Amino acid sequence: MKSFLHQLFDDFVSLMFPRICFNCKKPLVYQEEILCIGCYSRMPETNYHLFKENPLYQKFAYESKVKFVSAFLFYNRKGVAQKLIHTMKYKNMPQLGKFLGSEYGRRLCSAGVTADIILPVPIHAKKEALRGFNQSQIIAEGLTEHLEIPIDSKSIIRKAFTLTQTRKSRVERWLNVEDVYLVNDPENIEGKSVMVVDDVLTTGATIGTLVDQLVKVGAESISIVTIAAGK
Repeated sequence: MKSFLHQLFDDFVSLMFPRICFNCKKPLVYQEEILCIGCYSRMPETNYHLFKENPLYQKFAYESKVKFVSAFLFYNRKGVAQKLIHTMKYKNMPQLGKFLGSEYGRRLCSAGVTADIILPVPIHAKKEALRGFNQSQIIAEGLTEHLEIPIDSKSIIRKAFTLTQTRKSRVERWLNVEDVYLVNDPENIEGKSVMVVDDVLTTGATIGTLVDQLVKVGAESISIVTIAAGK
């Protein structure tokens, strides 16, 4: 009886305040979350987690300690991934990051992907204060719902404030993030298999500089996981 009444109440609330799909804006029905079933089924998944020698892994082929690189979705202009990530970051919707992280965490878990710790890519304290959250931290929280890997948000800090990478060339992106990270607690990294988590991977400039720092302090192996793969 309680379950029936609870469902009846949910149906009433949905009728008065309809939930909508974040992509197509159509009303969501029972058991749909964030995306309607149509948009969910059309998400542009990369499936890069199913094979090591993928295009993202090739970006880090120069570093032998990078063992795994993958992204959940292709990042296309006006596509699902762009809409969800943009809405999460700039319209104060962190629940979208957790949803995407959880969905990808389920797939990574099924593929046997694991690590000792998850390291969300840090953003500058000033930017985090303005946004109210670090999107990589939120994504990591979603990932670990299935992966059950502890999150370490304190061992790495971003010591420099940099401008957005969105409209920069490849060379400008590398210069923009040069030497911006500091490993605050090397003992937590040394000898461990670490999973670096971010929202979007394009040239690899941002994560590449962080990988350099992790190698210097003795990380045993490095995995890189993002929600979207850009161009």
